[in-house]
Amino acid sequence: MEYKAQKYFPIEIDFELDFCTNEAKIYTTDRLYNLNTVSSELGSDSSSNKETFLVIEVWTQLDDDDSDFFGNVLLYTRPSVLIILSIISYLLDHPLTAYEMSVGEMGIASGDRRPNEIKVSKFVHAQVDKSRDLLRILEAVYEKKESVNKFVVSLLSRWHKARYLETQDDASLFYEESFLVYFHIIELCSSHYSSQQSKEAQDKIERFTRELLSNNLKLRDHQLEQVSQEKYKAVRSILLADGQISITSKICYFLDKVKLLDIKTQYFVEQLVKIRNTIAHGRHVNHKILNWPLPSFFSINGDVENFIFEIRPFTARLIGAYLSLEAWIDKWADVHSCLHMPPEYVTKFINDNSFELITPTDFLKGTINGVRPSSLVKQFLSNRIKFQELEIGLRSFLFDVEVDEDSALEIFDAAIVLADSLDKKLSDRCRSIVVDIHENDLRFYFNMQNLLKEIEQQGVRLIWLREWVESGGHIS
Repeated sequence: MEYKAQKYFPIEIDFELDFCTNEAKIYTTDRLYNLNTVSSELGSDSSSNKETFLVIEVWTQLDDDDSDFFGNVLLYTRPSVLIILSIISYLLDHPLTAYEMSVGEMGIASGDRRPNEIKVSKFVHAQVDKSRDLLRILEAVYEKKESVNKFVVSLLSRWHKARYLETQDDASLFYEESFLVYFHIIELCSSHYSSQQSKEAQDKIERFTRELLSNNLKLRDHQLEQVSQEKYKAVRSILLADGQISITSKICYFLDKVKLLDIKTQYFVEQLVKIRNTIAHGRHVNHKILNWPLPSFFSINGDVENFIFEIRPFTARLIGAYLSLEAWIDKWADVHSCLHMPPEYVTKFINDNSFELITPTDFLKGTINGVRPSSLVKQFLSNRIKFQELEIGLRSFLFDVEVDEDSALEIFDAAIVLADSLDKKLSDRCRSIVVDIHENDLRFYFNMQNLLKEIEQQGVRLIWLREWVESGGHIS
């Protein structure tokens, strides 16, 4: 016997959709009087209520003599509901969950047949048509081979849960947990092509070994075969110990496959892996210095809060790139533009005196090897360059740059740190920049005291800024 269950969700964001899978119909509506159970709950005058609902109708087959059809209908339709919610939440960047779900009509599907097809009639979110992306996801989930189906559903499910954790009332309470769930997506992606990557590596080692022995050492025939096998095993044990490849290498291989790999993204992945390891492997908590807002529990890794808003669009774009979607291209591009180059690029920028050759506008854009003013500050705060190198690299720039809303994000922290320079002209200029940005609200931050503590927690003693704040100079 075929049964149909109806679920509905009140929605407050701007989207309309109408699509079906081979076992469900999904649509938005404000005609609540068409939903009998909903109408009885809201009262007889439900037609006057203009709240919009997402409706999911799911069909399932049960034995005719099933004694608990009600419970089993809920049980067997839940997987479809969770998959659909994951897909919609991913495309909306808004987690719709079963916690918001109410059950409408449920019973024998008489006269209302299951769709038995994948069809997208409409999906418009904030005036953007996302129908094409939705169709591609549905085809991957319901029509591709099982390995792709399981992979895509797993990715979307993990992303859905991580996004939900982010939205909880005290979001910072779940930052580490949310980060780890997002990182599960990276792990899944890293494993997706790992067999192919390993085989390619072994084939190249074998080919290199044979060509070296044949062309350079002039071995041939039986001797070539025998020595090739011996040396291949030796080289393989060095380059691929136990056949293992690091997760960083594997995710970069995946990024290359989906055309997302570049230097900045690779360095970003390296940082994510380090953060994941500190959380997952039980490093001691940072318990001596806290900042506002006061946490409810100690954090294992203070960098998580800074990376949680970057790992979300990154993992979302991993999914989108794998499925050839338009989704998340723009949001990831915005994040990617703010990513920093690895430390060695900053060091080279200083050693090559590139700061003497670049205009302030081009420096802000990172036109030389992607290095921006904030890149130097980041490496100084990470103890990778010295204070004197920071001074040398930013001095002429800070004198020439125009202080406005566009430059404030790049120069504010630099001016704060260099306000303590022994070069009086430079320190005076930096103090003026800090006051200008603060008084004109050119850069967002909660308050100056928090910013002071945040930088000092990274091991930098700020003399002028502390005196200015404690004397009330920041209060206009």
